[in-house]
Amino acid sequence: MVTQMVNFDVDNNKLSGTIPASLDAWKNIQTFSATANNLQGSLSFRFSAWTSLHSFYVNQNPQLSGQIPHEFTSWTQIQYFRASDCSFSGTLPDELSSWTRIYTFDMQNNSVLGTLPSSFSSWRRATTIDLSANSLTGTLPAQWVGLREVIYIGLMSNSIEGTLPSSWSGLYNVTTLLLAGNSLSGDLPSSWGSLRLASLVLQQNENLNGIIPSSWSRIFIYSPSVFTLCNSALCAASPGNNAGVTNFMCFPPSSLKSFSYENAFTYYPPSGTTYTSRHLFRARLPQHQQLRLRLPPAHRRLPHRRPRPPQTATGSARWRS
Repeated sequence: MVTQMVNFDVDNNKLSGTIPASLDAWKNIQTFSATANNLQGSLSFRFSAWTSLHSFYVNQNPQLSGQIPHEFTSWTQIQYFRASDCSFSGTLPDELSSWTRIYTFDMQNNSVLGTLPSSFSSWRRATTIDLSANSLTGTLPAQWVGLREVIYIGLMSNSIEGTLPSSWSGLYNVTTLLLAGNSLSGDLPSSWGSLRLASLVLQQNENLNGIIPSSWSRIFIYSPSVFTLCNSALCAASPGNNAGVTNFMCFPPSSLKSFSYENAFTYYPPSGTTYTSRHLFRARLPQHQQLRLRLPPAHRRLPHRRPRPPQTATGSARWRS
């Protein structure tokens, strides 16, 4: 077996079977990429030997399952971790707080359980965290205010409860908060008026209530911006209590699991039109005015296509131990 592997890339092949635990012999591996295959089984704890790993991509392997091993705390050099559209389960290990170099953590569309670890506030370099379409519970950690570089947080379609943390007003770089399809409650924090957002998606949180705080008058600085409130108890029925935020919209519930920074719906409203959470539920807008597959300017700061390593190993076969 090759033991000096540095960059391994077998994306978009027809690989099946499990990832052999014997690959722990790749002590110097830096990039492991096996996106869009038919891999099965779980990730071996023995891969904790990959202490030089900085990029790990196994997204779009629907039969890849099991829990993320807590032994992966040794991946202290990891910068990009993508495991979306798989079947991972179990809880998020607190030990992953050691990933202090992480930029992108993407596990959307899995079956992850438990609560959001407050210890992830140590991810001071993280720009993207996406855990939408899982089975997460608990509350939004107030400690995540420590994620000072985060731009994108996706937590849609979970079972997260509690209120919106007022401390998140300290997320000075965040432009996208996707929180729809949970069980959030309470008022909108007035402290969030200091945020500068491109997208705030709150629909399908039936216990969110109150009004839009007056401090939110300048919360949306990008044009276009996305703000959804449908199927919540929020009221912005008159110009006097909508904080100057005049263009609201809703997405169909079927879109919640597919909404991401790589497939973002944005809305270009007719000039001078005001929509409220009360009106939008019955609104019948022309299709060309409702949804467009285009990214707000802020999203362009996010990496849409990761760089390919200069030297890769490719193949189309079954894993063999």
